[in-house]
Amino acid sequence: MADGSKVWLNAASSIRFPVTFTGAERKVELAGEAYFEIARNSSMPFKVTVAGKQEVEVLGTHFNINSYTDEATVNTTLLEGSVRSYRKMDKR
Repeated sequence: MADGSKVWLNAASSIRFPVTFTGAERKVELAGEAYFEIARNSSMPFKVTVAGKQEVEVLGTHFNINSYTDEATVNTTLLEGSVRSYRKMDKR
């Protein structure tokens, strides 16, 4: 990625992100499974939106997210650093 972060996608997975990150945060959308190595930037947090179900926020760390649509749960595995995970609630 343009900010120096690295992402490895597993089979049947996709990721959407801008060519360059602008604004107050770096945001990507994930469907499937990916391993992330995020470049540290405390003034611009990195956020992963996972299949509309969950959001993971991080400043700089190594982690994996498994979010295949045919599975009932989203699994985040932290290898180094720290992450904050939010479950997205349905708007009714």
